[in-house]
Amino acid sequence: MNDLENWELVFIIPLAPCGKARARGTGGGRFYTPLETRAMQRITGNVARREMRLRKLKPLTGPVWFRVTAFFCDKEKIGEWAAVKPDWDNIGKLVSDALNGIAYIDDKQIVDSSTKKIYGNGNAVVVTVRPALPMETAT
Repeated sequence: MNDLENWELVFIIPLAPCGKARARGTGGGRFYTPLETRAMQRITGNVARREMRLRKLKPLTGPVWFRVTAFFCDKEKIGEWAAVKPDWDNIGKLVSDALNGIAYIDDKQIVDSSTKKIYGNGNAVVVTVRPALPMETAT
């Protein structure tokens, strides 16, 4: 399927939301990405790749609309905003980096994005990616 009007990638990662951690130094001038970040990016990429294959989608080459909804388990606060760690931008960055070369060529294509943090029945991250609308219809 290459028809951009119907192109939509939606998938769920049934794990606790994780933010992209900063690279850490070894003290000898070398830096590495923390294991938790690498693992979550790998899982995210694998889930996205599977969904892309099932829907016969090709990576987007133009502007991208990107949404992440992170659910944090708290059955007493369902539907309320979750003002907790990790920071919203680190959650979005982890997911957007994980989708490079899978849902789109590079995350520089993302022109419209949001990340929400909400309490729910369980931990999960819901990701939606679509082609961005032209500017005159995007408001």
